[in-house]
Amino acid sequence: MVRYAAIAPDSKRIAYLSAAGALMELVLGGEPRELFISEPLAPVQWSQDGKHLYVQHVRSTSLPSRVSKLELATGRLEQWKLFAPTDTTGVDLITRVLISPDERHFVFSARRIQSELFTAHGLR
Repeated sequence: MVRYAAIAPDSKRIAYLSAAGALMELVLGGEPRELFISEPLAPVQWSQDGKHLYVQHVRSTSLPSRVSKLELATGRLEQWKLFAPTDTTGVDLITRVLISPDERHFVFSARRIQSELFTAHGLR
C-alpha cells in the first residue's frame, strides 16, 4: 500500500509515502529506495527539472501545514510554503496540496470538523 504518489516529469520515477511512513522513490525497473529518513514526508509533486521534490511534512498535525522542497542529489530540505485557511476554526488537517506544473500556483484542501452542543433541562 502506498499513499501520496507523485510521478516524475520523465515518467520513469515515482515518489511515494510507504505504509511504514517512509518517503520512497521507485525507478522504473529498479528497487525502491528511501529518500529521506529524518521525518515522515509525503510527496506532493516533482519540480519541472526532476531535481527536486515538493514534500508535505506529515508528522505535525498543527497548522499551518508545511511544504518543503527536497533537493534529491543532496537531501537538502528547504521550506517552500505554509498552508492554512484564513479561518482555522475546526480545521485539524491540511489534507492535500496541489501545485501547478509551472510551480507558481497552488491550491489546498483542509478537513474541518464542527459540531454543536445542546443542553436540555427539566427532562424526566
